[in-house]
Amino acid sequence: MGKYKLWKLENLKEGIDRFYQENNRFPTVSDLDTIDYLPSSRWIQVKFGGMVKVRKDLGYTDTHLGIG
Repeated sequence: MGKYKLWKLENLKEGIDRFYQENNRFPTVSDLDTIDYLPSSRWIQVKFGGMVKVRKDLGYTDTHLGIG
């Protein structure tokens, strides 16, 4: 993770979109802890209410990757 960064939803969207372009899929919660350009899954849970909520707030159609 490196340097401290003030994360906002817009920053998360940039990182999620980058991951999607690189991997042709959205990052899972497990992926977050290995990606250096996104905050940890725990941090996202505490600050934003989790990845399902983040995906929904950002307007992604696939919000819960464990369903379907």
